[in-house]
Amino acid sequence: MKKNLRKKSAIICAKVLKHFAVSTSASACNLSLYQPKEPECLRKDK
Repeated sequence: MKKNLRKKSAIICAKVLKHFAVSTSASACNLSLYQPKEPECLRKDK
């Protein structure tokens, strides 16, 4: 019983944290309004 309860609580915790992470990252890039500055080493110089 204890093992089953621990497993279910871990699954619920993982789902809640995953939802929180996705909602936070999606709101930062909503409609492509947030464009972070590209590092100099990744820029293509023409």
